[in-house]
Order: sequence, then C-alpha cells, then structure tokens
Amino acid sequence: MTFPSAFGSQLAAIMDVLAKAAVAEISKLVEDGTLVLRLEMCRRDVEIQELKRSLKLMEVELCKAREAVETRATEEEQEEEEEEEEEQEEQAARTQVPSTDEKEDEQHGKGIWNQRRLIHSASTGIATKTVTT
Repeated sequence: MTFPSAFGSQLAAIMDVLAKAAVAEISKLVEDGTLVLRLEMCRRDVEIQELKRSLKLMEVELCKAREAVETRATEEEQEEEEEEEEEQEEQAARTQVPSTDEKEDEQHGKGIWNQRRLIHSASTGIATKTVTT
C-alpha cells in the first residue's frame, strides 16, 4: 500500500508544482496585461489633454475671427452710412434753392457793381449799359 500512497504524494507534489507554475504564469500575464492597459490609459490621457489644449486654441482663434468679422462688418456699415450721408449732403447741395439772403447778397453785389460802373462812366465820360436786376 505504500506504492499508491507514495505515488499519490508524488502526484500531489507534481500537481502542487504545476499549480504554482500556472498561478505564477497567470499572474505574470495579468501583470503584463495590466501594464499594457495602464500605458494605453496614460497615452489616452495625454492625447485627451492635447486635444483639449488644441480645442481651446481653436476656440480662441474662432473668437478672434468672429470679433474681426464683426469689427469689419461694423466698419463697413459705418463707411456705408458715411458715404450715404455724403451723397445725401451732395444731393441736397445740388438741389438746394438759394435762400433769400443769398439772393439779396447777389443783388446787392450787382448793385454795387452797377454803381461803380456809373461812377466810372461819369468820371470818364463813357456811357455804359447798366444791367438791371
């Protein structure tokens, strides 16, 4: 009976060694897999941070571009308004009827001119045709 008990103990010892080796191999595989997983997670975190940074830069650029467009549009609107005002002023100046003061000034100037001609003609003895207003 010693034979089966010696065989059983040898078999148990071999099984124990194999089980320990299997546990060690499985543990090594799990550790390697965990290490790879951690590396991938770190890379992913770095990539996420880079993408966030890139996104913030793009948002800043977008805001600057929008501000530039708004500024340009505002400037163009102001220029258009100024041009319209100038055109309206020019058109108003072209179509403006002289005021009575301007007419009076013009007539007064003609009157003075006629008076000078009369004085000149009287002093020189040359008769000139006067323009009546």
